[in-house]
Amino acid sequence: MDISVASQQVDIPWNDLRGWFHHAESTHLNTGSTDHITPAQRLALSCIVPFVQEPEMPSGDFVSELHRLLQRRQLPMPKFTAESCDVPVMGAFTKRWRCTCWLPRCDQHFPASGDGDTLLFANQKGAKQFAAMKALEHLSGRDTQLSLTHSSPAAQPRRVRPSSPHADETAQDKTRNSAGLHNENTVLHVEISRLASRLGLPQPKLSVEQDPDQTNFFNGKVEFDSRDTSRVPQEPLLVTKVLGEEQAKRKIGEAVLRWMQEEDARQQDTLISILAM
Repeated sequence: MDISVASQQVDIPWNDLRGWFHHAESTHLNTGSTDHITPAQRLALSCIVPFVQEPEMPSGDFVSELHRLLQRRQLPMPKFTAESCDVPVMGAFTKRWRCTCWLPRCDQHFPASGDGDTLLFANQKGAKQFAAMKALEHLSGRDTQLSLTHSSPAAQPRRVRPSSPHADETAQDKTRNSAGLHNENTVLHVEISRLASRLGLPQPKLSVEQDPDQTNFFNGKVEFDSRDTSRVPQEPLLVTKVLGEEQAKRKIGEAVLRWMQEEDARQQDTLISILAM
C-alpha cells in the first residue's frame, strides 16, 4: 500500500487559541494565580513569547566598588543572599537568579521593593553585581539606566529607567504576591505617573476599548490634558488589535513610557548643552 503525505499544512485553530488565552488570562486576574497553566503549556508558550527580561548590566565591578566605598566610610560590610528559580526559556526550564544586598548600617535590602527586585539574571554573578549596583546607588545618590532584553533571539532590547526605591513600593508589594500582567501594569502606571511629575507634564489618560471587528482584541490610546501642545507627543500614541485587555493596557503604557523617557533624555541633553556654553 502506498502512503502519500499531504503537502498542505493543517489549519491553525485561531479562534480556539484566542479563547484559550482569554480564559487563561481571566482566570489569572480573578484568582491571582497561574496554577491553571500546566508546565507543558508554559514550555510551549516560552517558544512564542519570552517570560523574563534579562538586564544588560553596564561594565564595572560593582561588588568591589561597594566594598571599597564601605571601607572608606568605615561602615560594616554587606551581606549578599542569592536565590534561583526555574523559568521556561525557549521550550526548556532554565535556572534564573536574583540576589539581595543587605547593608547592616541602614538595615536595608537592595534592590528595594519596586526598584528591580523582581528582575532575574542568567547567572548568580550578574544578580550579585546588580544588587551591589543598587546599594551603591543608595549610598551615592546616583541612578543607573539599564537595557532589558527578552530571553529570545528575536527580541529587541528596550530602554527602561528603574524607578525610585519608594515610588513603586505599594504597587510592587502586590506584584510580589501575584506576578502577572495586571500587577505589571500597576507598576508601569506608577512609573508613568512619576515621570510625568518629573517632566512637569499633565498626567496622561490611558484608555482601552474592545476592537469592534475582533473578539478578545483591544485598542488603546493615550491623551494628555494640556493646552500646550508643544509639550505632548506630536503623533498620537495608539495600539490596535492587541489580544487581551491587560496586554493592551501594557502595550499602550509602554508606548507612553518610551516617549516620556525620550523626552526626559532630550531635556537633559538640552540642559547639558546650555550649561556647557
